[in-house]
Amino acid sequence: MGFFKNEWIVKKLITIAGKGAYDKIRKAAQNPEYHQKKFLLDLLKEHSNTVFGQEHDFSKITSYEEYKRVPLRKYNDYDKYIEMILDGKSDVLFSGRPVVYNTSSGTTGKVKLIPISGKFAKSLSKFNKIWMYSILEHNPQIFDGKSISSVGKAIEDYARDGVPIGSIFQVIVTEQFLNYKERI
Repeated sequence: MGFFKNEWIVKKLITIAGKGAYDKIRKAAQNPEYHQKKFLLDLLKEHSNTVFGQEHDFSKITSYEEYKRVPLRKYNDYDKYIEMILDGKSDVLFSGRPVVYNTSSGTTGKVKLIPISGKFAKSLSKFNKIWMYSILEHNPQIFDGKSISSVGKAIEDYARDGVPIGSIFQVIVTEQFLNYKERI
């Protein structure tokens, strides 16, 4: 099993990392409408002072119905915002600066850069821990025996603003691996 030779250690680390968050999600699922509305309104409030948030009056949105008025867009419609971010401007699409630019697969043309905030990266990392714990919870033998892993480069390049370009998934996997390694 590569670095983790003892399945018990893997299961213990996944339980430590994921159980608390898994239990919180299960509890929130008892009242999903409330939690989804709260999440949306908190997100709008947090990003109301961004360029995008000000252009769309995020500070005045108090319901999902009002939020639906924010127009859907294609990637190209975000070009001006991404250019601002690449030029070093903060608080454009989200509060702060990106920690990484995720790349699209480029199936409809050239590869596109998608700025990822630190908060979003942490959320994805947390979701991954919940997902792994859920798999373990419902199939305790999942990590018994041999396994194979597929990995790629976490950082492929750097954008003109110095922010890494790469796979957000690989960045998360690398971060989680290092956290697990420190706990052993």
